[in-house]
Amino acid sequence: MTSYLRRFVYLVVDGKRPRTLDLHRIDMARFFTQRSPLIGAAVDARLPRPQMTFYAPSSEDRSGRLQFLLLHCNKYSPISVTVGQRLYVLDSSRRVVGAGYDDWRYSYLPSPPYRPGDIDAYAVVGGSDVWVSSEDEGTYSFDTFRGLAEYVPEYKLWFGLSSSESSNLFCTFNLAAAARRLSPPIPRNVWEDLCPPKGWLQVTSSLVHLGSGRFCIARFFCDEPGDADDDPWKMFAILIAVEVRPRGKSGKGLQMVRHISECYSLPDNNLNQWVL
Repeated sequence: MTSYLRRFVYLVVDGKRPRTLDLHRIDMARFFTQRSPLIGAAVDARLPRPQMTFYAPSSEDRSGRLQFLLLHCNKYSPISVTVGQRLYVLDSSRRVVGAGYDDWRYSYLPSPPYRPGDIDAYAVVGGSDVWVSSEDEGTYSFDTFRGLAEYVPEYKLWFGLSSSESSNLFCTFNLAAAARRLSPPIPRNVWEDLCPPKGWLQVTSSLVHLGSGRFCIARFFCDEPGDADDDPWKMFAILIAVEVRPRGKSGKGLQMVRHISECYSLPDNNLNQWVL
């Protein structure tokens, strides 16, 4: 079974104007035109012009805070997963916010069977179960990767980023086997995709499955500011195109093939980054 092939990745970052977010559409097809055997061979590039700009609401009753996705309900920093034809939206933090506009309908889910904490990892397993992990409150299902783990049917494995704070390496997991063993999954096929410049600190990272064994790894960095107290933080986004293939003629095992990587300079002190 071959999965769909997706062409575009959308990068949402702080806009040039205060309290705005810019959405940039990046064509990933051109990233796969050639191989890059060297780790960290990212080329400097300019972000394409924003396809859309989001403005925060402004009124006497609202602070004008803007988040993505834009849900008018009491969700703080929400995450979402699709199970069949339904969209499930979860709080990734225990912070409570007030209710928003009631301009669309939603249904509350039962409380999860664990004490809620900040969600560090999540995935859909078995086509119907939503698994989450909360590091500070103990583990409910797993704690070996960060963010969303994507199931790739042709390899019958979940692909994600490891939970290591400093690297978040690209790797695979067999969550179905972990469910049978009732034990945390063990990272497999751990690959290194980037060697950032000295002095860069990784802020966050995301993985987007493009289909047919292709992925976009988005990594966000900040460069240490200068000596002056008011020197801004320099922010950067690096998009890395990788492809996973069977290893050798026998097809036993997997190998990662690196393609083009691009580095984008973001507005100084950029605080918000989303990859869609």
